Amino acid sequence: MTRDDGKAAVPALSERYRSAAQALPTSVAAGLAGSAVEGHWIDADRFFFVTEVEQPDGAILPLPFLASRAAGSARPALPPERIFAALAARFPDFEAAARTALGYGCKVPGELVIRFRDKALTIDLETGEAVSEAHVPTQPEVRSPDGRHAVRIDGHDLVLHDGTTGEARPLTTDGEADWPYGQPPQASLASIALRRSPQPVALWSPGGEWLLTHRIDERHLPFRTIVESAPAGGGQPLAHRFRYATARDPLPRCRLVAIHPSSGRRVDMPDEDVTLFPPLLNRHAWFMDETRICRVRGDRHQRRLELVMTELATGSERVVLTEQAEDGYVESHPLIGHPPVCRYLASRDEVIWWSERDGWGHLYLFDARSGEVIRQLTQGQWQVRDIVDVDEAGRTVLITATGLGGEADPMLRSLARVCLDTGRTDLLLAGSMAEGDVAVCPEMPPPDGDGLRGATMPRSVSPDGGAVVVRRSGPFAPTHTLVLDTRTGRQSVIAAQTRRTEPERALWLDVTAADGTTALKAALYLPRWHDGRAPLPLLDLAYPGPQSVLLSRTDGGRVAAQAQALAELGLAAMICDSRGLPFRGRAFHQAGYGDLLEPQMADHVAVIGQLCERFAFLDRERVGILGASAGGAAAAYAMLAYPQVYRAGIAICGPYDPADYLCGWVLKYVGADRDGAWERQRIARLADRLEGRLLLIHGELDDNVHPTQTLRFADRLIAAGKRFEMLIVPGAGHMVQLTSAHAQQRIWDFLVEHLRGESPPAVPPLAYGPQELGVLGRVHGREAGWL
Repeated sequence: MTRDDGKAAVPALSERYRSAAQALPTSVAAGLAGSAVEGHWIDADRFFFVTEVEQPDGAILPLPFLASRAAGSARPALPPERIFAALAARFPDFEAAARTALGYGCKVPGELVIRFRDKALTIDLETGEAVSEAHVPTQPEVRSPDGRHAVRIDGHDLVLHDGTTGEARPLTTDGEADWPYGQPPQASLASIALRRSPQPVALWSPGGEWLLTHRIDERHLPFRTIVESAPAGGGQPLAHRFRYATARDPLPRCRLVAIHPSSGRRVDMPDEDVTLFPPLLNRHAWFMDETRICRVRGDRHQRRLELVMTELATGSERVVLTEQAEDGYVESHPLIGHPPVCRYLASRDEVIWWSERDGWGHLYLFDARSGEVIRQLTQGQWQVRDIVDVDEAGRTVLITATGLGGEADPMLRSLARVCLDTGRTDLLLAGSMAEGDVAVCPEMPPPDGDGLRGATMPRSVSPDGGAVVVRRSGPFAPTHTLVLDTRTGRQSVIAAQTRRTEPERALWLDVTAADGTTALKAALYLPRWHDGRAPLPLLDLAYPGPQSVLLSRTDGGRVAAQAQALAELGLAAMICDSRGLPFRGRAFHQAGYGDLLEPQMADHVAVIGQLCERFAFLDRERVGILGASAGGAAAAYAMLAYPQVYRAGIAICGPYDPADYLCGWVLKYVGADRDGAWERQRIARLADRLEGRLLLIHGELDDNVHPTQTLRFADRLIAAGKRFEMLIVPGAGHMVQLTSAHAQQRIWDFLVEHLRGESPPAVPPLAYGPQELGVLGRVHGREAGWL
């Protein structure tokens, strides 16, 4: 679109709003095509997976596929019309609208299992005929490996259901309020949601002889209350009251309990503090074999980690090895909440353990009996990210790693194989901007005999260890999923993206941190109609970590979609790395230890200056910032600490007083409260510095960062005589920016008005239905599940 003078014409604002809506995360289902969203190996040749497929009517549906390793190709498990016809014939209430909500699984030898509401239909893949129908229990449960037994919650206790006889008997009888068995802690990231449909927290041993669960003692913790002002069913407001531990409170206590259902014998392990996640919720406890349990135990400030082994036969335990830091904190994985990068090797009584003791996250081989290091397996200025598979007989370990491929971007992942006897590291698949990041495909556990999914650990490697399923994706590389033969290097693409969702005008740039030396990456998203000359406001999308990275190296993510939607409105949207993020060594990650927002925000300001110098069309006088959760705290802080840079900001559900947030956050990333360390993190103390336009947004039912955080911050702004705007969304939770169409439109209106100087248009309000929210859930699941 051009004008008579040759310059690009700016589309009407109402048209820009429509384009922005089409770019939102709720509209990018096509970006999932090419990605095996869920999958598992059926045998050494066949890999079953689910991916998004665009239908002739334009609908984007998740559908099941079978890939053949020998053939190097994939085909639909069944044609979609046959799947839907089988469902319609068996279930009169099946409607076309339900196609996006179907769940799929596959069983040996060749049966497709389709979950529809509370039913599971099994179809023979050869004949296409339905062979059985099962009822799916609506009550959450954890099934034994053979599928016969299921553990469910009954009040404060656990019961065992026998799927063959239908009998149920109690596993525990002494549970009580605020000290139950097998339930997540109330002081968690999603208290209300977990209490509405409590999923048992339990893990079966490989042979199904033992069940490992926990008991969380929160009787000594203070209560928090969240009010649901407009319940869905109408009536008076509801008060949701639960225990909650901040950094200033005593910690919850966790006791792991192993139960032998057939004999009734139990082993109670010593109580330990819970800072953020109990061991079973982030897989810091697991079965080594049928008689032994391993767990990773940390102290209050995560300066010390221990790998502990418990013998179920005797109930005795011993510390296998210890990792300790004199300053900062120690990690067992670069990302918070992820399983530790650790494997036990039974054949030689050895342990593979991830450590940053040389400054980078590398693997070490330990003697499990003495706790001594046998050898350092990997080394260099790169970092192991995850263990994908261990071949004990072949004495090799398959890993993903960042910075190993020699690419200029150290955040890109590669796939490599490491020899346990020599430490030799062979690069199998290198990540690159041209060909894409390398991520391991997560496994969808196969259904058991009743059509339900079992509880197995993810494993993307074929049963014979000779192939691995990976996803390649990047800003310049369409998403595709492939099977890699780890012995020959042969690659077979089994799914490929057909429609790009990444922006046409995204620039990937090399920038420098505020220290003037540290190299960083940034992405600048521009309107597709921009001619490279007309002035544009600049919007900083911020999330300072320190437990994750906002600038994704993959294609079609939520943040990239948000950035492109904002660009469609007429903004230049920026996402950048900063010091304090994981995956680039311990010094880089812990550069901001003791401060949750610096030097991260100083780096953002430095990058903004560099971009404005590089691109004359960026308007230094119209710079804004947007962030949610820790990014919401960053946005508010930036408006107060850098008023000369940021003119408008939107802070969404931010922990503005981190010491009043869940205990583990400040305890780990700031440390002990010495010399006012926690007070310096309280953003409200800077309230009198506000100069620009600020919008505060919070979900009324946010049980991660409680709404009181925003209301108390607002109270300090009012006391300081500052003008600001605030939106509390009834019924919304912590993901309010993504799940509330009203909040999304208010965000656009605010930015259009205060950065572009335009009046928001009279357009139909955004609305999200079940299909849009379902797409969002699948996008989130894909991003969260990949190693």
